[in-house]
Amino acid sequence: MSQSQRVPVSVCRAPLAIGRAAAAVSPSSARCPVSDLVATMWTPVGLVLLLSAGLHAQLTLDPNPRCVARREFTCAGSLQCVPMSQRCDGRRDCPQGDDEMGCPCRADQWQCDDGQCIDIRLKCNGVRDCPDGDISDESESQCGSRTDTCSPLELRCGDGSCVDLRRKCDGFNDCSDGADERDCECRSGERRCNSGECLPESRWCDGASQCRDGSDELNCECSEDEFQCGNGYCITIKNKCDGIRNCQDGTDEQNCPPVCANNEFTCTNGTCIRGELRCDRVIHCPDGSDEAGCPPRCRPDQFACADGRCLSVAQKCNGVPECPGAEDETGCAGCGPEEFRCGDGLCIPFLRACDGLRDCRDGSDEEPSRCPDPGKAPPQRPSSGYTGTPISSRYRE
Repeated sequence: MSQSQRVPVSVCRAPLAIGRAAAAVSPSSARCPVSDLVATMWTPVGLVLLLSAGLHAQLTLDPNPRCVARREFTCAGSLQCVPMSQRCDGRRDCPQGDDEMGCPCRADQWQCDDGQCIDIRLKCNGVRDCPDGDISDESESQCGSRTDTCSPLELRCGDGSCVDLRRKCDGFNDCSDGADERDCECRSGERRCNSGECLPESRWCDGASQCRDGSDELNCECSEDEFQCGNGYCITIKNKCDGIRNCQDGTDEQNCPPVCANNEFTCTNGTCIRGELRCDRVIHCPDGSDEAGCPPRCRPDQFACADGRCLSVAQKCNGVPECPGAEDETGCAGCGPEEFRCGDGLCIPFLRACDGLRDCRDGSDEEPSRCPDPGKAPPQRPSSGYTGTPISSRYRE
């Protein structure tokens, strides 16, 4: 029989609910003597009249033939079908919420008077979390008289209950007496969030959002050990370029140096080079970090430069810097009779002093006090053991 077919149904004189209520009528209560049948009506299939052998009429109502048995739940009133998996899942899917009625709550939940389950941590938290005006989760019978002291981040209502301070002056009455929407001018030492609530000034720009809209952490000046996100928030500098989005807008992971592969070496400035170039005695990183801290490779009869290269012992303290950092000419006992001693102890050939070119790292070979007329012939060779004291104005013409 198709759904569009219609069948006659007789109705008893005794009041009998037709419609949604009929689904709740038991077969025995839906019977009446044949003598009481007074009318015949046409109805869509699904409302069926069965005549028993005992001359009784039995009214049977399929509440909603569209819903699939055992797979869908029929909402009362609207006859809407929702998946059975949404039955008792903690969310109201039926317009009247009957898919969440009569459900057992889990051990970590609390059941409101209307049958809905909420997180047990929301019970007696100063905020009405049960739906549609149900205040059972904040009632005095459940929470007591609330004579305890509210936390610094809570507001005490007139009835003694506590509500989140961020709900003060937000345009909604969270206290039963409306105390959270009175005196909405911020007090001295407080600032108003863009969302309306007042917070102590000490809680502004402290790295944690207390305003509901986060406005207390916008346009803050970050300290030297912090990074400022594009939206104004400050995060610790250690979270910059760590591969995790710590800023809501992701700016902490932008413009980061490339991440080197496992077979590569990361220079101090973020540059990647092949791993085998590390400690090969040749500088490849722009900052030279690939040759820093390398184990010595020089023989006992050699001198090791800071970059790992080896010099012969004869090149040490010979007056010619041959290490990139000139460390082969530092710490020398003294300069020879044919050498000039720089202010930092480096020895250079005497002929290079006062030649108009800086050969000493500290420039002491070209200081005006030693070279009255730079660019002319170098000063006369001093006696052996010259220590860099002022050179006389005697020049070789």
